Amino acid sequence: RDGIGKDELETLDFFLKRLDKAADKPFLAIYYSFICHWPYLDYGPEYRVFPQTHNRLNRYYNNLRLLDSIIEKIYTHLKNTNKLDNTIIVIAGDHSEAFGQHFDNWCHARQSYNENFRVPTLIYQPQLFAPKTIPYATTHADILPTLLDAMGIEFNRKLIQGESLLQKRLRRKYIFLYGNENTITSVSTDNIKVQHSFKDNQCWAFDLTKDPGEKTKLNCSAYPGQQESLMFFHQYQHHILNAYNMELQQKKDFNNEYHAVLRK
Repeated sequence: RDGIGKDELETLDFFLKRLDKAADKPFLAIYYSFICHWPYLDYGPEYRVFPQTHNRLNRYYNNLRLLDSIIEKIYTHLKNTNKLDNTIIVIAGDHSEAFGQHFDNWCHARQSYNENFRVPTLIYQPQLFAPKTIPYATTHADILPTLLDAMGIEFNRKLIQGESLLQKRLRRKYIFLYGNENTITSVSTDNIKVQHSFKDNQCWAFDLTKDPGEKTKLNCSAYPGQQESLMFFHQYQHHILNAYNMELQQKKDFNNEYHAVLRK
């Protein structure tokens, strides 16, 4: 649409037709919406919660309304075609959007505050998931092991960086994030956020429990273990992923670990 993204309503129609072709066979369908991405295009009066569309935040809210409508139509289509009871619906954002909560912080790629990172994730399948809210920081890598766990599919937990959120207790202490502005971040189970900027060679921290708005930067020296883990992650993460992918392509074990399903 306007050379930036496909028309969202036309894309929805195409997606629903592809769902119809799935018939009763197992399928994976992914709908990747663009409407909440800059420049927040206007889709007309029907979806305007705020009529003044010159304001980008208003257009963003209007497009959230459109996205709600799209999710509703997909859900209704699955229900009307008798696919809903055998389908797991996962709704997740790939990033959040900033609107000036911090100085010169707009969209999602300039800084690494929570308004850039924090996204909702919802998993819906009443037969597998009872209503529940996860009260601690999670990561997109948790989605796969959570789904596998819910479906009773065995997997090697040592070879997946995420963790199933159906466990009573997680093994990890931290989750890790990358910022486009060359900043790496970790968030602890105690809600401490430690960040290091390679651009400025500086480290700082936030106590997200006491300071959810991230207004007061703390000294990283108060969290030496978390700072050390963050730098260790940065140093070895890309090496581990490259080595894992190479071994998997060659159908070899990775550090004497393997996925049993790939050996069947």
